[in-house]
Amino acid sequence: MNRKLSDVGYRLNLALGPFNRFRKRGLPVAIAMTDMTRAPNPHKLLSNLPANSALILRHPEPETLRKLAVAAIPVAKKLGHRILIAGYPRLAFATGADGVHIPEALFRKRPNIKWAKLSRRWIVTVSAHSLKTISQAKSAEADAVLLSPVLRTRSHVEARSIGFLRFSQLCRAHKISIYALGGITRNTIRQLKNSKCAGIAGISIFLSD
Repeated sequence: MNRKLSDVGYRLNLALGPFNRFRKRGLPVAIAMTDMTRAPNPHKLLSNLPANSALILRHPEPETLRKLAVAAIPVAKKLGHRILIAGYPRLAFATGADGVHIPEALFRKRPNIKWAKLSRRWIVTVSAHSLKTISQAKSAEADAVLLSPVLRTRSHVEARSIGFLRFSQLCRAHKISIYALGGITRNTIRQLKNSKCAGIAGISIFLSD
């Protein structure tokens, strides 16, 4: 592994240490996400992740998603990370992935996650942008929620950010593991220290060297 990339993960691992006591046992310390524009190739993200993290593979075309999974899963296992497939549980099962991620729009259509949990060992995460979705994810027994946007993000510049104070209140009010997604940088991680969040999720923070 490139030393420079290895150092990125090491520094993030140190920054994420304070969240250990708030994270449900077995969940990753951080979650990265592929993006067709900014991060289509999962390998750099995997190399930059801190120890015991996960990567969500996203793509609208199932066949492309399958190819990404087949290429990424062996690399992830070698590095000690896990792979989640966004939106396609059967594809995740067929490729030997470690779980599935359910986008909020899909979760609203099918809030009973039994259709998505094809393996007992799987991690199932849900994207949330509202109180209602957080509560529904908890009731559905999802393992974790990716709540966004905590801060303004390049992906959704029009979206109103939650802010650190409100985000912390939501983490404390809901008994489900919540990851901070949206606009988090290495300089702002420390502001989440007492939020009781499970960790961070994102794209850009795992791309910069």
